[in-house]
Amino acid sequence: MRETKNSDWHVIKTGYVKLSTFSQSAAEDMQNAIQEMKNQGVHSYILDLRNNPGGLVKAGLDVAQMWLDGDETLVNTIDRDGNMSPINMINGHAITHDPLVVIVNEGSASASEILAGALHDDGRAILVGRKTFGRINIPPPSSPWKFLIEGIGGVFLLECDGLALSAVKK
Repeated sequence: MRETKNSDWHVIKTGYVKLSTFSQSAAEDMQNAIQEMKNQGVHSYILDLRNNPGGLVKAGLDVAQMWLDGDETLVNTIDRDGNMSPINMINGHAITHDPLVVIVNEGSASASEILAGALHDDGRAILVGRKTFGRINIPPPSSPWKFLIEGIGGVFLLECDGLALSAVKK
């Protein structure tokens, strides 16, 4: 957890969660971590998925339901015949609606990409980092202002210096 002060000198606590794999206990561990940080007065979160190779896709979907509300489509799968099928969240109930930044890199794959993409596509999180292993694509430093997820949209990227985050201006 990191404490910073805003322009009014109020203390803002930011919680940091490093998720290294999507194991059977990942969702329960995430829920416990979020709840513990909430109890400590955290009002913003950093979810670090760097070098997370994935694991159990169901665990990734369970973690997504902790950050999202409703029945959102989390990911679309395409079979060998080219038929697309959505995997939808069922009655998601976010534990918190506080600001969320997700950090990814070239070691983030599979369930990490699904989670990061779902949180971004829902507008729930800002993604920061580098191009992931598969489908989530953040351009190299020559064009650091925006990132794209499978060619859809773009948002401002943040510069990350340890846990200190600041918005990049055009």
